[in-house]
Amino acid sequence: MAMKKFIFLIPVILVSCVPWNIAPKCKIAAPENGSQFARGDTIQVYVNASDDDGEISEVRFYLDGVGIYSTNSFPYNYMLETATLETGTHQLKAEAIDNSGKDDNSEISFTITPALPKVRTLAPVLISFTELLVGGTIIDDGGGTISEAGIMWSYEPYDVEGSNKQVIEVVNNTFTVTLTDQDHRLRYLAAYAENENGRAMGDVVEIIFPSLPVCEILEPEDGSIFIRGDSIQVLVNATDDDGYIVGVRAYVDSKPVAYDDQFPYSFPYATAGLSIGNHTMKVEAEDNEGLRSEDAVTFTINASK
Repeated sequence: MAMKKFIFLIPVILVSCVPWNIAPKCKIAAPENGSQFARGDTIQVYVNASDDDGEISEVRFYLDGVGIYSTNSFPYNYMLETATLETGTHQLKAEAIDNSGKDDNSEISFTITPALPKVRTLAPVLISFTELLVGGTIIDDGGGTISEAGIMWSYEPYDVEGSNKQVIEVVNNTFTVTLTDQDHRLRYLAAYAENENGRAMGDVVEIIFPSLPVCEILEPEDGSIFIRGDSIQVLVNATDDDGYIVGVRAYVDSKPVAYDDQFPYSFPYATAGLSIGNHTMKVEAEDNEGLRSEDAVTFTINASK
């Protein structure tokens, strides 16, 4: 009888030598979730990214779902400027990708609040010797709503804010008003604007009123007496500290009688046509800025000595 042969099968387990790839780790370290920033702030974004079995090949940054920056070198940071961002909540996401194409991401939200507005003080415009056109321009509303704007003024440079105030209506981001300063005491002013975040001041400007010209009748003296037909020699002292004299006009009883635009300001006046009695001579000096000063004297015309 023939013997049977038995074949023993030994199972073979094949073990792959290819290691399992581990995904990278990604975490936004700063800012914290829920942080608040004023529009115009710079947000310093810091990302921790690592890979246990390889290396980080790229870290991408997204703002509200839109890619804004990418870096492949450590440290994985980004300075996010917020000057053009809308106020409200935004989403910031970081995505780390390793050398095998694996990725991980981290996401936070932050809020942009209105910044202080930016306002420029307009240069004052002299309308007359006692009136000034003043105001300001809103350069940026800070992302908020302008609730009030106007000017503040003072007689000293260090206390303009919180001193005299006038609210002015804003039209096309500009606001102006005419101030009257009879005593020329107003010296310093600044524009201001307010929104939800508070008040912002423009530059403080100094107001320099031009000097009125000096006008003084030197001859004839007040109360002088003349014989009708005499020629009165008129002599006027006219000067201007911050400019020059354009001309000097003379009036007798409100009637213009002479004009002189050359120094010395002197001219003869014939009295032949004057009536017997008292008369008034007024002289007016005008400077190159159109400002005027005047002086007056009275004199008497007699028939004979």
